[in-house]
Amino acid sequence: MYFSLPMKTEALFCVLVLTAASVIAASTNVQTFTTSPDSKRTPPVTRVSELAKSMEWVGVAVSEPDYYVWCTSPIAGPDGKIHLYCSRWPKIYKMDGWRTHCEIAHYVGDRPEGPFKFHDVAVSAQPDALWNNTIHNPAIERVGDKYLLLYISFDRRPSAFLAAGITPNYIGLCVADSPDGPWKNLTADHPLFMPSSDTNHWSFGDWQCTNPTFLAYGGKYYIYFHGGKHNGQILSYAYAYAVADQPEGPYRIGDHWCTENKAKIEDATAFIWDKKICLLTDDNYGTHTGIPGAGLLWRSDTPTNFALADAEIGFLHSTNYAKNVDLSKVRKLYGRDFKFERPGILMLNGRPAYFYGASGFNLNGGETPESYVMKINLK
Repeated sequence: MYFSLPMKTEALFCVLVLTAASVIAASTNVQTFTTSPDSKRTPPVTRVSELAKSMEWVGVAVSEPDYYVWCTSPIAGPDGKIHLYCSRWPKIYKMDGWRTHCEIAHYVGDRPEGPFKFHDVAVSAQPDALWNNTIHNPAIERVGDKYLLLYISFDRRPSAFLAAGITPNYIGLCVADSPDGPWKNLTADHPLFMPSSDTNHWSFGDWQCTNPTFLAYGGKYYIYFHGGKHNGQILSYAYAYAVADQPEGPYRIGDHWCTENKAKIEDATAFIWDKKICLLTDDNYGTHTGIPGAGLLWRSDTPTNFALADAEIGFLHSTNYAKNVDLSKVRKLYGRDFKFERPGILMLNGRPAYFYGASGFNLNGGETPESYVMKINLK
């Protein structure tokens, strides 16, 4: 579905989306839409972005009958092919398998729409390792003649344990000269960066640096990550950043959070579009958009501050785009909404061209989550 309807206001667009979702929900026992927890109030973000309006459903990008497929990070290679880096794990471990047996799988297609074929395992799981055990949240980027592949893993080293027995997630980095590898792990022994040991720094006690995404801007290199505080004394689950003078590091965590969110957001992907620095995240609870699991498109003139007043709705649910889905065949595997998980944007000629995202709902009735692709028809 390509949203090109002649609409007078963004509000009308939202009404049409909500009405369509309500009709779908009434015709099936699968939950397709839930309202904001505070549905009596107008959410702070009501503008629907051109990005969200321009997405046109294509179909399945990656589906593996024996694996759960999750995060999808795309890049165009020098060979003219499209390379996808996905997190996957054997389906026998169900959804919690990402915590123990996840690996980064590399898929290649001749066209952005696919089909994509399995090529190799870029980074393998080592379930019994203290660090670099499960390998999750891939994010691919090219800087000059190098390819950078970010990921997360649990840090089970004794020095890393935090209060309440929490085992933290931190970020690792691999580099290669080709999207086909081989990949050199620059973080074989320890994470790329750690929360500050300064008790006055906001990141002190931060127990997760997850969902990383990379941005080169102004001669600096930024890694945005989803942070979380175990003590709940400050904003939990906001986005922060680390910055370096070289793409390989060393990285220093910034002095403040960079997103002005009111509740949990995650799964950011960063890109530059129309002279703006963009972060595309999930709005997990619908606190910001009124649509749980919709996307938030944060746009800024600076790489370290993303104001809620400048945010727009970045994408909707999969069922708002996929035409003629037989909801009686849909299989729920994880979550409560038809939300996209860990979306990735393929940039072509400096513009967002394709959207990739997994989902906890298999629209085709399969037993494992799969990744979907949409074309972005910007004017």
